Amino acid sequence: MLPSTSSTIPAPFFAYRTPQGHFATREFPVIAKMHDIGIDWVCLTAGNTVNSLALPYCPYDPLWLWDEVYDFAPWDKQISDALAQNPAAELMAIVDLNTPMWLMRRLDKDSFNHLGHLVHMQSWLDLTSNYLRAFLRHTEAKWGDRFRYYQLCAGSTHEWFDRSRGEAGNAREAAFFAWCQRHGHDDIEHLPTAAERHHWSHGLLRDPQADRLALLHWRFCSEAIADAIAHFTGVAREVVPPERKLGVFYGYIYSPGVGGNSMLHHANVAYERVYALPGLDYVTVPTGAAVSAGERGGGWKFPHASVVRAGKCAVMEMDEQTHSSNIAVSPYVNFPRPKWRDATDTVACLKRDFCQCLLGHDALWLYNIFGDFFVEDAVWSALGQCKRLWDQWRDLPCNDVSEILLVADPESLYYLGDARTEFVPNSLFVRPKSILSACGAPYATCSFNDLKHMDLSAVKLVIFCNQFVLPPDDLAFLRTHVCTSQRSVLWLYAAGVIDGDSYDARRMESLCGMPFGPGPLRHCDMGSWQSYYLYNPETLDGPALTNILEAAQVHRYCDEQCNLYANDRMLAITVAGAKDVHIALPRRYQRIVELFANTVVAENTAKFNFSCNGRDTKLFYFADEAGMG
Repeated sequence: MLPSTSSTIPAPFFAYRTPQGHFATREFPVIAKMHDIGIDWVCLTAGNTVNSLALPYCPYDPLWLWDEVYDFAPWDKQISDALAQNPAAELMAIVDLNTPMWLMRRLDKDSFNHLGHLVHMQSWLDLTSNYLRAFLRHTEAKWGDRFRYYQLCAGSTHEWFDRSRGEAGNAREAAFFAWCQRHGHDDIEHLPTAAERHHWSHGLLRDPQADRLALLHWRFCSEAIADAIAHFTGVAREVVPPERKLGVFYGYIYSPGVGGNSMLHHANVAYERVYALPGLDYVTVPTGAAVSAGERGGGWKFPHASVVRAGKCAVMEMDEQTHSSNIAVSPYVNFPRPKWRDATDTVACLKRDFCQCLLGHDALWLYNIFGDFFVEDAVWSALGQCKRLWDQWRDLPCNDVSEILLVADPESLYYLGDARTEFVPNSLFVRPKSILSACGAPYATCSFNDLKHMDLSAVKLVIFCNQFVLPPDDLAFLRTHVCTSQRSVLWLYAAGVIDGDSYDARRMESLCGMPFGPGPLRHCDMGSWQSYYLYNPETLDGPALTNILEAAQVHRYCDEQCNLYANDRMLAITVAGAKDVHIALPRRYQRIVELFANTVVAENTAKFNFSCNGRDTKLFYFADEAGMG
């Protein structure tokens, strides 16, 4: 659906990221085991600070000791220790730009929690920029032939989150007034109070006029973080050669924990601005809490099409807790995240997430957060098989076959409030994605602006998570390019009620044929397209979505609840238990091969069956011409 950008997107990689804290040194032998199965890209952490549990990110001594005072010997030691495990390793670095304790005391702010304040302090920007330059110069001078990639990290959990929730401060106040002046808002005289920041006038939505101050402030907060990323990306580009790649964590709008309206408070809404940075090459997103085989959830937590359209490579950080993963991070602290159930579930899910990246031509790294992620022989065997298939099939030419688009709108996100009186606002994004993740058909995630660059001819269903704002030009585009061609459109909560200048709920009925307000899933035949409306996204369920898919004539590969990824050359499917599965492809292929077993399962057909004895992932390749596959 997106224009081809394969010539500009950096090549994907298959890597291993070492654990946090003292677990990194304890688990150094894992680097050697990764080499044994063909994984030579290794990501190390150059850390100076502590994580959310106040435990060091890195077991080696800090590198940044004072103003312009650095000791890179611990970094050299970490690299040497890693190379002792795998002399062939190609290295990546997590570059910790957060405030060391001594600087936090001086500035009275910690970038882990108050990034939104520090980005406006010139002293912090200068000191941190100088450290970044010194770190990169040292690394390039001594280890440049080894390094391929640097991930620039700051803010909460190294993911550029600002936890200050827009609170006032001297540096922020001065920067806000300057920002308002530059954008023509000369009448603004004060920062919004907490009550003003968290006020919304119409249900869950802010009003363009009544809540103008808050809207300006939240936009300023997100743009400030985006500008900081742009600044440090520029600093890094001053030092590293063009072949070195740079990346960040950013823009998880579909994340259950930090997506949706949480992005407003974390100042991460301006993700399109970050993705467009010319010096940036990769955007990374964690997989998050473990989702067992065949269950709902999983998939990209950011708008994948937005990353691709910007010419960036999407990176999946596979950090879901395996069944064996360690959660005892200290004698006093456990890290009780959900785990995959057992070795069978772990194998199925590792294969599932690998297949997602393989089919999408995306990068991945295995993150062994606190150790013991990869213990049993069956798990290592599966990882080795995944790497061999990666080497064989990662360059396979293919086309997207998704007929479903899940659309988020960052502009409308500024208007979304916190109220949980009827439903959790984040469910606007999480609920439809969760249901789609097990619907038996592939889907794509994108942002509203991506639609203007897509070929929508094959799209049969568009789900708008939060399309509250539609200025006249966007409304005209929607009417002529989306709401047409007998396409089905599902609107959640409210649609087009804000034109950029004012709020008017009556606009919704003129757009989608149904008035704004509570009620069950509704449908309106609009003549040239089909309109569906659901006020409360938490009431969306599998049967309701299936009915919409069938009415829209979306091709479903199977009727079972499963995790499914597909392009026109491959299909990956993960099931929750023992069962026989019937697959119906969009067209006939000469030969269908299951790649994990290297077995021909069918020939000259568009339909086939397979059986699973328990939780499992199957990967099918479709061959058409002689000599292919």
